[in-house]
Amino acid sequence: KKEYPYLRLTLLVAYPPARKRSFLSGYDQVIYPEGLELVPPRFAIPALNRYMLEKSDYLIAFVKRNWGGAAQTLKNARRLERQGNLVVTNLGEKLERNNPGNGLNDKAYNMQEAARESSGGFLLCRHKGI
Repeated sequence: KKEYPYLRLTLLVAYPPARKRSFLSGYDQVIYPEGLELVPPRFAIPALNRYMLEKSDYLIAFVKRNWGGAAQTLKNARRLERQGNLVVTNLGEKLERNNPGNGLNDKAYNMQEAARESSGGFLLCRHKGI
């Protein structure tokens, strides 16, 4: 926030918060999408991922594997990209460990290192209407 005060940090949640959680205070906005309460809990995260893709112009992903929910969401995002509805960047494909020629600054490399054990994650920006 200090370095980029014009950016807004929005947390999308797949399950309704049972009560106010302290970690929610770090966000400018917390969204529990309307209608998600009708989705069985087992399918809430894939439904939330579809919602995110529908509401975004850009997707910055960190997906290293070709299986799992993050990989499926990336596959769906690539389909939208081919249709001209989304711009997708997957840092998992671009970042390589110990590759000084990859053009990354220290912040991007540190993000890669922090996510190394994760199967995937998403950061979406410039949302359409949320």
